[in-house]
This record gives sequence, C-alpha cells and structure tokens, in this order.
Amino acid sequence: MMRRPKENIRLLLTGGGTGGHVYPILSIHSILSEAIGVSEVLYVGSRGRAEEQIVPRHGIPLRFVQTAPVAGSAPWKLIPAAWRNFVGTIQAAIALLKFRPDLVVASGGYVSAPICFATFLLKPFLRAPLVINEQNVMPGLMNKVASLFADVMMVSFPESPYFLWNNRCVFTGYPVREDILQERDQQVMRGKLGLDPARTVILIHGGSLGSRSINRAVTALVPVLAGLGTEIQVIHSTGLARGNYDAWGDTLAHLKKACPEGTHFQEADRVFEASIGGGRVRYRLQSYVHEIADCLAASDIVICRGGAGAITEVCAAGKAAIVIPKRGLPGDHQELNALHLGEGQGCEVVFERRGDDGVDYVEAEVLAESVRRLVKSPELRAELGKHARTHFHSHFREKIAETARDVLARKNPEFTSSIIEPAGTKIMRQVDVLVQFLRKQPPGSTYRRLYGIKMEEYLASGDWQKVNNGIKLAGALGRADRLDDLRRWLREGNGFMRRNTLRALDHLGVEIPDLPALLGAALDDSYFEARATALEIAGRHFGGLRADTPFVDKLRAMAKRRFQHFDVRYQQLRVLPLFLPLEEYFAIADRFRFAENTRLRQAILDGLRRALDAGIIAGAHDRDATRRFIDAMPVTTSDFKPQFMIRDSFIQLYQRLSEEERGEDAQ
Repeated sequence: MMRRPKENIRLLLTGGGTGGHVYPILSIHSILSEAIGVSEVLYVGSRGRAEEQIVPRHGIPLRFVQTAPVAGSAPWKLIPAAWRNFVGTIQAAIALLKFRPDLVVASGGYVSAPICFATFLLKPFLRAPLVINEQNVMPGLMNKVASLFADVMMVSFPESPYFLWNNRCVFTGYPVREDILQERDQQVMRGKLGLDPARTVILIHGGSLGSRSINRAVTALVPVLAGLGTEIQVIHSTGLARGNYDAWGDTLAHLKKACPEGTHFQEADRVFEASIGGGRVRYRLQSYVHEIADCLAASDIVICRGGAGAITEVCAAGKAAIVIPKRGLPGDHQELNALHLGEGQGCEVVFERRGDDGVDYVEAEVLAESVRRLVKSPELRAELGKHARTHFHSHFREKIAETARDVLARKNPEFTSSIIEPAGTKIMRQVDVLVQFLRKQPPGSTYRRLYGIKMEEYLASGDWQKVNNGIKLAGALGRADRLDDLRRWLREGNGFMRRNTLRALDHLGVEIPDLPALLGAALDDSYFEARATALEIAGRHFGGLRADTPFVDKLRAMAKRRFQHFDVRYQQLRVLPLFLPLEEYFAIADRFRFAENTRLRQAILDGLRRALDAGIIAGAHDRDATRRFIDAMPVTTSDFKPQFMIRDSFIQLYQRLSEEERGEDAQ
C-alpha cells in the first residue's frame, strides 16, 4: 500500500574508503536535505579511511564500524576479513537500532558492506529502505552483491544495469557536489587561492588517496614546464595514502630531486612551495585539496584519474583535462571511462604501464607532450572543455529526489526498462571482435594506444592464454617491431598460439622475407588449424610464393597425402590452382568433384575462379580444359536451403571463362 511521502527524514549514509565513494554520498545528502528535508543524519564509515577526514568538514556526525575488503584478498586473509565484516555487521545493527533511520543510502565500497547487510537483516523491524548509489559503469563486487537486497540501485550510467544482479535500477546520473556546480569566476578564484591571475594554472590530483604513477610522472615534468617559456602555476595534491606508499613523502622527495639548482623552497604544514626556473614555474604541493571546486574553477588544465567522479567533475566544470586511468581495475572501468570521454574529444588520455618491478608508471615524455600541447594552445583547451561539458548530465538532482520520494512512499520508482551493453564490453568480450575493431582504427587512436600497452603486458605474461591474446593484438596493431616474438611463438607456442601467430603475421601488413620458410614449416604442423591457416595465407600471398620452388614442392607433397583433416583439404582445393599446373591440379581434385560434402565441390570452383581472376588460367586450351573438368560436376546441394551456391558459383565461373574468350576475340 502506498503511503504519503515522509518529510524531514532521519537519514543514514554509508560508503567510503576513497573520496570517490564519499563525495557522491555527501552530494545526495545535500539534494535530499533541500528536496525532502533531513532532520537528523548519521554517516557510518571505517576508521583510517578518506571519510574520517572528509565527512567532519561537512558537519555530519560520523561513526565507525569494522570492515575489510574481501575481493582479491589472498586465501589466508579471507578468514580475518570475514571476521571483521561479521563484527562490523553487529556494530552496524546496533547503530541502526539506535538511530532508527527512515532511509539508508550507501555509495558502495567494502566500507558500506556492514550497514547494507545489517539493514537487510533488520528489515522486518526497521522497515528502512536501502538505496545504493553506483557511480561507475562497472560496479564493484560489493554493490553487485548488495544489489540483490537493495530496494533501488541508483546508477550514474545507463550501461551499469548490464552488470548488476537485480533489475531495480534507476538511471539518475552522477551526483556531482553542489560546490562544483556553482558558477565561479576564474579570476576571483585565483585571487582567493593566492594565485597569479595571468599564469596558466595546472591542477593535478590522483584521488583522495593519491596516485603514485601520476605523482612521480608530474614531478618529472618540472624541467619541461620550466622550459616552455610560459608563466605556469601548478597545484598538485599528492593524496593521503600511507603505509606501503607514503604519498606525501615519496612525491616530495621526487619533486626536490627534479628541481634544478637555485630553486627556492618553502614548506609549512603539509604545503610545499617551489619557485622554479627563475620564477617561471610556481609549484604548490599539498597532501590534499579540500577546496577542489575553487581549484577547478581557477584552473586551465586538469590532470586526474579516470574514475567516474573525477571525470564527471571535469565535464561539469568544462575543463581541458589529461586523464590517466588506473590500469588493472575490475572490468577496466577507469580505462573505459577515459576512452569514452577521449573518443568524444572531451579530454586527452595518457595510459599507465606495468613496470618490470610490478609498479605501475606513466611515461613522463608522453605526459609531457600532452601538457606541452595544452599549455601552448588556449584554442585546444577551449575545444576540449566545450566537448567535455556536453558529456555532463545536469538533471541528476531532480531524478535522485524523485526516486527517494517514491521509495519513502513505498512506491516503485521509474525503473530502467532496457539493459544497455557498454560498447567497450561488446568489443572486449571476444578478442577476435576486438582484433577486427582495432584493424579499422586510425593510427595513433586512443584504442590503439591502450591495446598497444596491453599487448606488451600480454606478451610478457607467463600465462599462455594472455600471450595468445597478445599475439592477436600484435597482428591487429600491425606491430612489425614484435616480429621476432611472433617467430618465437611460432616455434615454441601451443597449437592455438601457432595458428594465431600465423594470422598475426598476415595482419602485420609488411613484407616478411622468410615468409616462405615460416609457412612451409607450418604446413607440417601437428595442429590441423595451423596447417589450414598456412594454406589460407599462402593463397593471399601467392604472387610472392609461386616462384619459391621449395615451398611449392612442399605444397605438392602435402596434397598427395591420402588422409587430411577436412579444413586442410578444403583450403588445399582453394589454394592449389594458384601454384600448380592446371592438369596436375585436376588430377588431385578429380576425386572430390563428386564429393557428397558440398563444401569440397565449392572449394574447387572457388579455387579455379581465383586462378582465372589472377590470370593463371589463360588461353583457349586452359579454359577448355577447365570447362571440361567442371562440366561433370554435380551442382546440386544437400543443404535443404532455398539457395544454390554451388550452381551460382558454377554459372559465375562459366561466365568468367566466356568473358576471357570475348576479351581475346576483341583483341
């Protein structure tokens, strides 16, 4: 039964670990406070995470429960992680019973797990609806599981329901913080932040915890920035990460090392300032930038991660950005986000690479080239900002408020009626589809750059399946520089790898001097698909192979083998007319003229047609011999389909023979 929507509700918020989970939930709190009214609010998070520093600044009470990540944990860590989540769920249940919320809103991450589980378990007593906000195209494991018992999943992208485990999804758009959306004058904000209004301002941040690859790459840019001949101001947030990676200490050490002699330093309370190159570059390093909205408004260029929050904020502010997505995340969701915006000309994209030491890094020279291009071209910055703004969905506030009202009234919101498969998922779901897609991409495209990096990672892997995918990508990308690797896998790989290596060699699009030897060796391969593929490729390169006597002799010897796999025999019948004298081919093909399998008869007609088109069947004698050979062939089919492909091929071959005769008569 539908009831009147509540107003001035008691609202419990949860989610965190990173700012990417905290800020959206704070934005939702702001929206609900304005649209419905919130009498009391409580935020439940995890101690030592981003929410501990961010939430108190917004005047919201914060309570902590125990929790721990499970996805990706080593087996010996699962038991203590499960125990912490069990204890956290009990703590969450106590918090829920004490606070007695009217609505629970979670933003995901393992931090929200205890509250989500406890809300579900206490549903008969509290009857508080659970609404989960999913910010990314590809949901994390926690939100996939929690979606099973959530009342509503509010998604920021229309493709997200494809990955979730329920169909109670509402497309609301990404809940950008209100301060990002407020109009701010750039010069006023520069004055507020103590920045020179005439300088080009570059804002750099890698999320709340920071990014080692971004921090190290941008500190290496110092000499480049000093040499651009432009007055530049850098605002760089290192992030709050500690432990194995001390974001502040590591970045500060790299920055000091990169600064030339004569650089003036000033440091106070986790803010480090450097005047570099005679003052041409002013570099402000901070552990965290809380006034991100002011900094965004003041900036000309933003360098950031590819998370949904960072990208949406750039789009909302209409800023020129260099996006560096984090590699290796589930579903490559940051790379997909960056590809989507980059292909729409809304940003420049620089990809991470996997280092030999296992640490991800960004090639400083690649980043430097993008920075140099944007610093030197205000027109390019304006163009990127204009396109970025078109990717921002501005109606999220109304949709979030409407969904919350419906849930509080026990009314079903307007659930998404269609499931949209993301374009990137369609491409990556099957590597062979990806190969065809990449072969059509222009040189230097964002997709080709990304999968060039992945190709290198795959080829260096110890997993043969990854190496196999790397082989396919090397061919699709035309990476002739990996020719030695391909030759090696043709010798050392398993059957699948050898087959795909042959295809990759064919796709390279360059002349391969030892191609006859490589294909000749493949004709003796133990795997039938490798032999069939070698024949297929030989047919495409017959012009350069016909004069190679050892290769032709190998084809001839192979054709005389009585027993062959069907796929190999099929390719032989299609290819041999391009290499052998016509009478010799007729002798080999004769026993297949009346084969019950129609594909073998089709292969003979295809092979003769190819030889005719190539000018190998020439002169009246060859045409008459070909006509006599095919006259006795049955052209019926046993496929029980209303198609007569063999008959059509037969007629087409006859027509081509007649055309050749008419052409000679005209001469």
